Amino acid sequence: MDFSFLNNSIGKMVQIERGGPNKIVGKLLKIQGDFLTLEKENGEITYVYTLHVKTLAEPIMEEIQMTQVPAPVYNPNPPYTPVPIEPQPPIIEAASFVELLTNLQNRLVRVNQGGEALDGVVTDIRSVAGSESVTLIHAMKDFVHMPIQHIKSVTVLYQKQEDKKADEKKQEQVKGNNDQKKPQ
Repeated sequence: MDFSFLNNSIGKMVQIERGGPNKIVGKLLKIQGDFLTLEKENGEITYVYTLHVKTLAEPIMEEIQMTQVPAPVYNPNPPYTPVPIEPQPPIIEAASFVELLTNLQNRLVRVNQGGEALDGVVTDIRSVAGSESVTLIHAMKDFVHMPIQHIKSVTVLYQKQEDKKADEKKQEQVKGNNDQKKPQ
C-alpha cells in the first residue's frame, strides 16, 4: 500500500492498528520508503514496516497533546554504560526497511510490540537466496535470527532518566561496599 496520502498528516497523531498488543499511537514524523516513523508519547521513536499495517487511524480532532520529553541514549556496546542524554532521539534515515535495520546495527532495539516483543542488539543483516534476516543478541545470552518479513515494527530503546539515576546509585553503593571491604 502506498502511504503518500499521509503526507499532510506528518506532525499529527496517528494510530496503527485498532487495538490489542500491536497498537501503536504516536506522532507521524516521516514516511520513508516502505516504513513509517512515529514518535510515541514517551519520546521513543518507532519505525513501522508498512507491509504489516492493517489499519491506520487519524483523529478528526487532535485530542492527544504530546509533550516533548528528553529521551536518554543507551550504549549497547561493552561495557553497556549509559551515554549522555540527547534532547531528542535521532530519526534514522533510510530508503527501505532493510536499510533501516542495517543502520540500526549495534543498537538496542525492541522488535514488534506486545506479546511478540523482543529486545536485543542488532548484530547482523543477511540476505540468503533472496530472503533477508536480522540477527539480534537477546538478553546477552542468545542469538535470535528472524526473517525480516515477520518484523512489524522496530523501536530504538534508550535508558530512561530514572533508570540512569538508579544505575548510578547502585554503582555508588557497590563502590562504597568495596571500599569498606578493603583491608587498611
